Amino acid sequence: QCGYLPNVFHGFHHAVDVLQMLTLLGPLMPWEALLSPAQRFALAVAALALDIGHPGFSNVFLVEACDELAVRYNDVSPLENMHCSKLFEILQAADAFGHLPRKEMRLLRKLMIDAIMHTDAARHEKLTEALDLLFLEHSEAFAKGLEEGCKSPTKEKTSASADDKHKALVSGSEEGCQGLTREKISELTNNEHKALLAVALLHTADVSYACRPWSSAHAWSVRAQEELFLQGDQEQSMGLPVQLLHDRRAADVGGQQL
Repeated sequence: QCGYLPNVFHGFHHAVDVLQMLTLLGPLMPWEALLSPAQRFALAVAALALDIGHPGFSNVFLVEACDELAVRYNDVSPLENMHCSKLFEILQAADAFGHLPRKEMRLLRKLMIDAIMHTDAARHEKLTEALDLLFLEHSEAFAKGLEEGCKSPTKEKTSASADDKHKALVSGSEEGCQGLTREKISELTNNEHKALLAVALLHTADVSYACRPWSSAHAWSVRAQEELFLQGDQEQSMGLPVQLLHDRRAADVGGQQL
């Protein structure tokens, strides 16, 4: 927590929010059939560290401003590279995974790095393309999971408010939609496929605030927009191009979010 800066959006509070959503989405995969306990723990650790040290500015800004981070990481995902570096400095100092065999630790390290690196918005398109391809290759497995996991809502559930449904989901009483059945998940024998789903899970949790009940989603949206405006202020003061969404004087927030 001490490694986080007091940003409007990208702070420790966002990391906790991502971790909480990760633990909600994971069982719907179901991740216990996909990842080992150690892998699930590593993914949770990655969630808590996914924005550690974030300065409140985007990768694009850091590159345009020739920031020290962009120079250090050759303009390639400077934020995510920095997050990974800080995470493993902490883990090494605490010897958090020291009890594990070296081979397993290296696999967990790769999982955490891949997961955090794919929270870079610039990787979103390739990640979704890879997921589309995986779905096509195993469409029967996913379709069966949806058929078994998504139950028709009862009259009572239909009339319940979004907040009530969210509370039920958190408590575990609300039936969700599993993407894969435990029987069909065995088809995903390729470790790369499993790693892809793990990476996608963290990325989904990272951008999931819009899926929360309105009161929460709106609060996060306001925070995200204010951080963009603060970046726009800095861009203007440095003589850098100011994107429309960053310009607090001209931005059509609602229209642009749609």
